[in-house]
Amino acid sequence: LYLNAEAGDGEVRCELLDSEGQTLAGFGRNSSVPLTADGVRQPVRWGDKEILPVGTESPVQLRFWLRNASLYSYWFE
Repeated sequence: LYLNAEAGDGEVRCELLDSEGQTLAGFGRNSSVPLTADGVRQPVRWGDKEILPVGTESPVQLRFWLRNASLYSYWFE
């Protein structure tokens, strides 16, 4: 997961949710490493995890938390 965001004066965090809206273990807001810079290709990490969980049968949802920041786009590679 990558973000295009301006967060030089704040931060962006991301939470990964299951299809029911429950936070996936290890992918919560407090586990998310805050992005605190401006950039067009910033990787999202949860602790030491950069790769999203595999093997899930249902769709996932993303929840972004912004403080004094702007989020322009996000994508998966």
